[in-house]
Amino acid sequence: MKLFDPIKVGGITLKNRTYMLSMGSPGQLGQRAVDYYVARAKGGTAALVTGIVASYDLLVKRIEEMRPLVDQVHEAAPDCKIAIQPAICGKDPAPVSPSGKYWDATSKALGMGRGDAPGPVALTKDGIKEAIEIQAESAYLQKKIGFDFLEFHGTHAYVLRQFFSPQDNKRDDEYGGSLENRMRFPLEVVRAARQAVGNDFAITYKMPALEEDPNGITLADSARFAMELEKAGVDALVVSQGLNMHPKGYIATVVPLYASYGLGSFVDYAEFIRKWVSIPVVAVGRIVRPDQAEAILEEGKADIVGLGRQLIADPDWANKAQRGAWGNIAPCQSCNSCLDRGRYDHMTCAVNARAVQERETEYGPAQTRKRVMVVGSGPGGMETARIAAERGHDVTIYEKGDQLGGLLRAAAQPVHKEQVERLRQYLVMELGRTGVKVKLNTPVDAALVKKEKPDAIVVATGSRPRTLNIPGVDRENVIFAEDALLNQSKVGKRVLVVGGGMVGLELAETFAKQGKAVYLVEILEELGRDLALYNKPPVVQNTKEAGVVSYVRAHPEEITAEGVKV
Repeated sequence: MKLFDPIKVGGITLKNRTYMLSMGSPGQLGQRAVDYYVARAKGGTAALVTGIVASYDLLVKRIEEMRPLVDQVHEAAPDCKIAIQPAICGKDPAPVSPSGKYWDATSKALGMGRGDAPGPVALTKDGIKEAIEIQAESAYLQKKIGFDFLEFHGTHAYVLRQFFSPQDNKRDDEYGGSLENRMRFPLEVVRAARQAVGNDFAITYKMPALEEDPNGITLADSARFAMELEKAGVDALVVSQGLNMHPKGYIATVVPLYASYGLGSFVDYAEFIRKWVSIPVVAVGRIVRPDQAEAILEEGKADIVGLGRQLIADPDWANKAQRGAWGNIAPCQSCNSCLDRGRYDHMTCAVNARAVQERETEYGPAQTRKRVMVVGSGPGGMETARIAAERGHDVTIYEKGDQLGGLLRAAAQPVHKEQVERLRQYLVMELGRTGVKVKLNTPVDAALVKKEKPDAIVVATGSRPRTLNIPGVDRENVIFAEDALLNQSKVGKRVLVVGGGMVGLELAETFAKQGKAVYLVEILEELGRDLALYNKPPVVQNTKEAGVVSYVRAHPEEITAEGVKV
């Protein structure tokens, strides 16, 4: 496979074409974060880019904090290359001070104007000079401490893109106006960094191909910019979209799942930019399957594939892909659980409970082998069976129905949710790989337990749907979500969906797109109250575009043969 051919990027050689994209901020790099990156390095990834770090932070306090990360990654996987992503925060930075206020210093951050924080300000000439010097010095320190390369973040909400973008750059000096002037600052940053690190240290640049705004960056702008970046000393280009925001919401959410992009969201942008440069180009945007990655390379759309959340879901993606164990790759669901940081004290993943807990969840072989009965074959039951079997237990999973999967079977039915079926198939294959015995059409009762005499029983039978305490709820024209999704022929041409959470919204959109007249009622004052922050806008918007008529602060009072009284 071309995916596993080495490739030269400036002064380094990547052992294969896999490139872990920067995601978020690494925060304080404690051992948990180090273990997280080490797991992806051991998993066969050729290049890792850590989360973004403000360049000024690297100078004043954080560079030594990075040393254990570099050393442990290189010790665990000497052929894995690692970089940090330094950046000058732009108009959308997060607060960094204990007070939650934005720094009032032009070369360190530009506030968004929230509350009593300063609003966006224009960098002075001295500020521009200082910013360039900071980037160059931080690049030198990154090389000195042992990083293999660096990646400039030149897109989304950061200053390098803001200078390049005509919709953000309103300057009337030599750094604004014409394309040449708008390119000047990012090119000066790259040249200064190149001078600081020499020619043997690779520099990559994450660039915007297009802004979905009539006043934004065009493909013609990006083609010219890509050529100039190559001349300035960039060794590879990571090609993404320009803006953080999209008409339907936050781009990290809209692109992955709920818009019409599908897999490989921005691969076409990489293909376009690749025509204008001779350096390697990295494609990004929901690249999740080895065959998909291989096709991108074979068709000449990119030279390297960028993997983001898929490597959160399965750190061993590259190793599994290389040995042909594609079905045993835990598939990213693009559900953005990893972005829903407000609910937890660390990043989480819906399909990989070990993410950012690699050390704590390294249980090893069981001291005593037991006969384990797992009751229920939903995701919880199958994952429990898999882990128990991997630890050496003799595991049998019991399912009262004729198929494995539990609620995953229903969850895979709504529009946009095809990935859920891949998750079900993955878990089923993992049962086979680990030697779990499967008993279908086998309800578990006391007699069966007495007969089998297991040493341990895990009850993973899931939950029951909450019903309504109103007249008529038991009528034949009432159907619960799971049944409606698995037996869609039961659903008529006019549908009332009760509940405007995730399940209700997905049901409503799915049936509306089948041409049904769909109405949705939600007792709360807004739709999607249970959705993750980033998921809510596009999910709600999709139901509107599908023609769903929604009512909030409404609830059914009675169900009759003719309809529903709300």
